[in-house]
Amino acid sequence: MTLFVSVASYCDDLLLQTLEDCHAKAAQPEAVFFGVVNQDDIDIRRELDALPYRKQIRYLHINPLDSRGVSWARYIAYSLYGGEDYFLQIDAHMQFDAGWDEILIRQLQELAKASAKPILTAYPHPFEMKEGRPELQPVGKGKVMYLRPKPDQQITPESPVVRFHTLLHPASEPVCGGHIAGGFLFTLGSFIEEVPYDPYLYFTGEEHSLAARAYTYGWDIFHPVEIPLYHLYRKADEKHRGQHWDERFESERQVKWQELRQRGMDRLRQLLLEGKISGIYGLGKARGVEGLQALSGVDYPNRQFNPEQKPITVGELNREQSGEGDSGRTPDAEPSDKTGAS
Repeated sequence: MTLFVSVASYCDDLLLQTLEDCHAKAAQPEAVFFGVVNQDDIDIRRELDALPYRKQIRYLHINPLDSRGVSWARYIAYSLYGGEDYFLQIDAHMQFDAGWDEILIRQLQELAKASAKPILTAYPHPFEMKEGRPELQPVGKGKVMYLRPKPDQQITPESPVVRFHTLLHPASEPVCGGHIAGGFLFTLGSFIEEVPYDPYLYFTGEEHSLAARAYTYGWDIFHPVEIPLYHLYRKADEKHRGQHWDERFESERQVKWQELRQRGMDRLRQLLLEGKISGIYGLGKARGVEGLQALSGVDYPNRQFNPEQKPITVGELNREQSGEGDSGRTPDAEPSDKTGAS
């Protein structure tokens, strides 16, 4: 069972650390292959060449002046896929639990009875750097971290973007979802060829596009019980490290980030609100995008969303589909609290 890990990095000083931790913590490290797109003025090729698993790393170095944003970079990372059985997409500032690969594969295989094309995704647990070392901070023990729209926002005719955050559900089985977290996406390798990243998007909206396209192509989104990954999140009073729009490189670019962002927003609107995008970057024909409303609370056709949409576990969904009555939800199965990981 081989596994492809896609990493699109932009001026990230934790890239090497992420790769090393990912490889070292894998139960089957010899089966893990990396596709790395490093957008940085520093080329780490020599450091990679010194690694004993260098042949498992497919590496591209891109001048950050030539970068067109995260969606574009992830599209390129997809091109490094080599036909592996499984696929994991992460950010370049991540940490892992021991045996993370077996944990994810086991959970995906357990969903085979519920879906032929399952996806595991969520905003991962946080970690912080303390004195140069990562400090893992797992959230919500015994609960499933799932995604819902934040309240106090709206879908406008100009923009279908809805900001999501993490809630906790007291459950022992995966929660059915309707949104994808770009920094943690685990599924079958065939996903890469069936639902390629749209390189014409920029940053905002890439997760919305991928989720809607995956769902309408027949892929089912699940928020897993076990998340063996950790993400370095920005604190409220902390400046993001190495963002594409930083003045350091932006001042020298011919095409400014505002232009790329507007192009992406126009494209997202055409995809989700107007249905004008066709071909491989358009919606699939397996089912309509309106089905996401019951899963994530977002109703794109009517430009509405429900932040209080109740979570549905795999077991509840199976009972509903088999005609065993209602979903079986009880009052104590409602969302209990929020995490700070959004």
